[in-house]
Amino acid sequence: MDIWRVRILHLMDNLKLGGTQNLAVRTQQDHLERGYDVVICVLVESDTEHNLTSLPRESFRLRCRCDYREPFAIGKWSKQLTEVVDKTKPDVINSWL
Repeated sequence: MDIWRVRILHLMDNLKLGGTQNLAVRTQQDHLERGYDVVICVLVESDTEHNLTSLPRESFRLRCRCDYREPFAIGKWSKQLTEVVDKTKPDVINSWL
């Protein structure tokens, strides 16, 4: 019986077919195989996305409409992101890009 399991929230800008996204997806799948509780939160939708073979049990899509690189963009999503963190209660937040 597991007394304590690590819950990891992977916060990603998008799931496009880029190099960083590929690394993120492989890392998430590795975490799942190792028995970690994995949650993903994707900020921006994209037309071409990775075909996730092992989608984590919990995933959130904030469907943000602006460029995540805009200096004050996160302020537009802070309430949604706070709700995800409050709901999932992660031990670790791993932010990609």
